[in-house]
Amino acid sequence: MGNRAPLHKGEEREIGCQTVTVATFADGQSDLYHVLKDTVDDNSMGLNAEDNLLYAIAVCNGLDSLGQPVERSDLVMINAEGYSY
Repeated sequence: MGNRAPLHKGEEREIGCQTVTVATFADGQSDLYHVLKDTVDDNSMGLNAEDNLLYAIAVCNGLDSLGQPVERSDLVMINAEGYSY
């Protein structure tokens, strides 16, 4: 393993009316790992290199990791630990 960069780091983000610490993918990661948990079903996922988070389109109604409703076709942010917002 040596001096490899960590998979993720904590950063604060404003989500709705809350400040939440999310685990972003660390800079310089050459691989993406399976990070999804039993949260929102999604489709068309992509990594945003500016904030090091994944974004996807929800394919059905559900709840995000904060318990807030997500509707089909909403844009969902997914952090490096698999939590959705």
